[in-house]
Amino acid sequence: MNKQEYLRRIDALIARGKFKDTWESLSQYTVPQWYRNAKFGIFIHWGVYSVPAFGSEWYSRNMYIQGSKEFEHHIKTYGAHKDFGYKDFIPMFKAENFNPDEWAELFKNAGAEYVVPVAEHHDGFQMYKSDISHWNAYEMGPRRDTLGELGESVNKRGMINGASSHRIEHWFFMGHGKDFESDVTDNEKEGDFYYPAMPEPDHFDLFSEPYPSKEFMEDWLVRCCELVDNYNPKIIYFDWWIQHDAAKPYLKNSRRITTTARLSAARRRLLITSTTRLCSVLRCRTWSAVNSPTQSRIFGKRTRPSREIRGAIPRATAIKLRMKLSEH
Repeated sequence: MNKQEYLRRIDALIARGKFKDTWESLSQYTVPQWYRNAKFGIFIHWGVYSVPAFGSEWYSRNMYIQGSKEFEHHIKTYGAHKDFGYKDFIPMFKAENFNPDEWAELFKNAGAEYVVPVAEHHDGFQMYKSDISHWNAYEMGPRRDTLGELGESVNKRGMINGASSHRIEHWFFMGHGKDFESDVTDNEKEGDFYYPAMPEPDHFDLFSEPYPSKEFMEDWLVRCCELVDNYNPKIIYFDWWIQHDAAKPYLKNSRRITTTARLSAARRRLLITSTTRLCSVLRCRTWSAVNSPTQSRIFGKRTRPSREIRGAIPRATAIKLRMKLSEH
């Protein structure tokens, strides 16, 4: 199914849905009881950036920033960016030792009650089978549906499966590659791995330009809906840049995601979270949620972490758009 077909499908479901695309309507949702009761969860960053395994999961961005330690490491280790770019790590990402049952067993033994893998990070590589893009782990690299396999293993052990989408930051994440001769070019178009590679804005400017396009935001929405349709996550985590003004109509219509989920998941509750501090804008209640260390290290500013499990789970403030699906 292509993007336009998916958007039509979403609109048709919305027309039959129970909730309006207003905060007043969405505020009628309630936080799922399982999340109220859960005390500990696992958040996982794992993807193509695990191949260079240098710096952090932001390697795909930092390797194109001239003068950065990642930039220097990349040239020394792999050569010039025009000859070996981030995309060239994909065939090297084989995941040959990935055993979802072993992972899930470890999480269960650690006392985890829910597990949230990153389905797509800022680099734009999907860790699951997708009809929206061919740049995914099922068609390239491992050639496995890693998100789906782990979700099955988690569910079998009575834990809650989730998914995290960091796609929205891809608007600018590869943009520094255009600052010099590299494999990121001015010819990137929708469907290309590096697209759109726009100039990186001030992350805290809610109205920064170039303003994320309708084309890009619709692609973001469809990817989110595909995750819900195909993988039935009980929690979806969105990263911080959904604070941008361009995302507001899509956040306001985030019920589209839960409405689409009705195709495959009756009588369940979907929790949608974000790390951005938008309580005054969204008029939502804040809760505690798991988060990645990168979120607390942006621009060198680190918030006081809670106890970490292998460096993966500091505390963060999150926003919950309470979502509850009506029965079929």
